[in-house]
Amino acid sequence: MSPNPVDGTAETSSVDCSCSPKREMLHLLLYCKDGCVPYLNPTQLEQYFPPSSGLWLCLSVQDACVFPMFDKPVKKKAKDDVINKKTKEVPAEPKKVRGYAFASAPPDPWLLPYTRVTVPYFSNKNKEQLADNKSICVWTPHGRQRLASETYAKVAMEGLQSNYTVSLFDDAGVSSVKQPDSVRWQKAHGRNNLWLEQLVQVAKQQDALDRIWRPVFLPPSNHDDEVNNDAMTNESQTGSLGAAGVAFVGKWRHGLLTGNNGMAQIPDDVKWKCLLSTTSLLEFVEIAAQGYFNIVGTDLPALWAKEKVALIVQPQRGPSTNEPTAKRPKLDADEKGGETDHANEPTLDFNGCIDMSDKVHARDPRPLVEGCTCMTCQHGGRFSRGYIHHLVCAKELLAEILLFAHNLHHMLELIRLFNEGGSDPADIVNTIKSRLPNAK
Repeated sequence: MSPNPVDGTAETSSVDCSCSPKREMLHLLLYCKDGCVPYLNPTQLEQYFPPSSGLWLCLSVQDACVFPMFDKPVKKKAKDDVINKKTKEVPAEPKKVRGYAFASAPPDPWLLPYTRVTVPYFSNKNKEQLADNKSICVWTPHGRQRLASETYAKVAMEGLQSNYTVSLFDDAGVSSVKQPDSVRWQKAHGRNNLWLEQLVQVAKQQDALDRIWRPVFLPPSNHDDEVNNDAMTNESQTGSLGAAGVAFVGKWRHGLLTGNNGMAQIPDDVKWKCLLSTTSLLEFVEIAAQGYFNIVGTDLPALWAKEKVALIVQPQRGPSTNEPTAKRPKLDADEKGGETDHANEPTLDFNGCIDMSDKVHARDPRPLVEGCTCMTCQHGGRFSRGYIHHLVCAKELLAEILLFAHNLHHMLELIRLFNEGGSDPADIVNTIKSRLPNAK
């Protein structure tokens, strides 16, 4: 199955991005933990987030292909019955889990209409990674498991069968708190090149070279041009190995695409440039505005839903959602001191989200965002802030479902805004910045 082709380009705006002469269509790569779209059932996914919405799905071997290994059942004979002088067999004991291993697992059928990308792992949870030339240790739901290159190639190419597969990679610790030294950095590059060559050989046998993506490091903050120059040169040879795209891994830093910051130079004929993970709204919109990447990965909608927060900051000029409207005037507290409507407005966090567990929402009849057409806010605010607050306080799963649907819709709307090209990307970023607390 091949992905949908890029169906249009727009002129690059005044955003400082000398790396990309044209602005390509942007896609959102959503991390699907355990191989499933978070919170939504197939009907909701198809109705509210169709493949044409710009949504791509990221499947991670670290949690989508881990299966238990069982001991073989053993039948035991009971002691001789003293009275009947007969020997009877005791039923076999239930199978016991003796460990976990990676195995091939086909994707769910309802994910097939979507463009899917397979990665070894999405995040190391800021933990240091262990690796050798044959395998890496990835953090799974059942602890740390060793993933060999041959196993990954079989599980990813024959099992998940995604539209694109990122080669197995050792991130050299660029995603962890501790920055890698030069020796660790060079060893990781050598392993990644070896594993990419092995995956390319498997892809050639399946006539699937156009499905391979190469992992490329984002330079860490302690980047040394002299130490890492050879490694960066090797990474720039993506086209020579037949990779159809690149996936940048590591921590994004402001200004990486400007000046001499150690970014690997990717050939122009590489079609797909993906930033695998983003960690904040401001980071997401800044990367989208650059125009260098045409795929931006994130797991923020699910993380925000789990934290019971809703994304409400809007890039459009005009009154903020939190400002009282003429139809719904701001009310004061009642005589007993209780809140009547939305007497106190909630505060935004650094991601432009509001905390739905805050009691200021208790009697607020407004939708999360006025005019929003998502599953949660449509039909005139079918699920009001007050109702969602009640669900949060009652610890109902429906609260997280509604928040996830709203957050994902809001981020896809940002993607659509950048793709339409009607607004200057720099203006969109500046507008969002102006509405975020402590944004620089």
